[in-house]
This record gives sequence, C-alpha cells and structure tokens, in this order.
Amino acid sequence: MATRSTIALSVPEGFRAIYCHWDGYPEGVGATLKNSYSTLEQAKSLVEKGDLSTLGDTIESSEFYTNRGEELKVETFNSESDWLEWASACSCEYAYLFKDNKWIVEAI
Repeated sequence: MATRSTIALSVPEGFRAIYCHWDGYPEGVGATLKNSYSTLEQAKSLVEKGDLSTLGDTIESSEFYTNRGEELKVETFNSESDWLEWASACSCEYAYLFKDNKWIVEAI
C-alpha cells in the first residue's frame, strides 16, 4: 500500500507543490529529502520536475510521472491551508515543506 505525500516550496507567490505516491513516511521521503535535497536549488529542481511515483536519491533516479508520458503537474497555492487541503484531498499522509533552508514535515 502506498504512503502518499506532498513536497512543496515556499515561494513569493505562495507554495509550489507536487505529489509523491510511494514511501511518503519520514523514514522514506523525509530522509531522502533531508539527505539528498538539502539546498534551495536542489529542492527547486525536484519540485519543478512534477509529480512523482518514487523519490530517489537523485533527480535521475526518481520516477516522475512525466517519464511515463504524463503531463507535467506542479501546483501553485496562495496559502499553506490551500496546499494542505489539496494534499488531504489527494489522500496524502505527510506534507513536506522546504522553508528557511530546511525541510519541515507535518502529518496530515
């Protein structure tokens, strides 16, 4: 069974977010984000690639939905509550936000 999550950046216009289908728990996606996407540039590069099936230690080893021919999807939200409402509607169990040069996790 999947542990769904969302990965987002705080940006001037609000939040940019993607969906990740597998391994969304803190020991999975959370640890990978902390260890492999710890800078703003790395976090931006990840989010701008769109929704994920599986997050890898590198962009190249990650499985993005665009890799299988699906449309690029990156959502933009005006507020954190709008982002978390969307995440809940997508059945996400965890929300990861890159803000102030660190990852913050919230169980949904």
